[in-house]
Amino acid sequence: MYSIKEKIFHHRQLRNAAAASADLELLKSKSTGTESLIRYENAPERNADDILYQLLDVATHEEIVVNRRKKVKNHPAEDSAKGEKEEKGKNSTRKSKAKSDAPEKKSK
Repeated sequence: MYSIKEKIFHHRQLRNAAAASADLELLKSKSTGTESLIRYENAPERNADDILYQLLDVATHEEIVVNRRKKVKNHPAEDSAKGEKEEKGKNSTRKSKAKSDAPEKKSK
């Protein structure tokens, strides 16, 4: 579909491990029985670059972007809930660090 230079260019623009699941679903629908799909299903985020590189053989840049946007649009609650959990975790870490950094008061 793309020349090597174009494929590398689009790959760099589209790299996003968080979108690996959406890319994998598109690859499954477009691809014809790739053996690597089993490996990709086990850990999509870990194989995000490989999934995207293989996807660029069967789909255009625009198709990939549209597919990703559909997935985000269909599941916005999951993304916001994930972000809230991360924020809570960061805040609790900051508080515990602040307590440990404070000088200890000596009792007389």
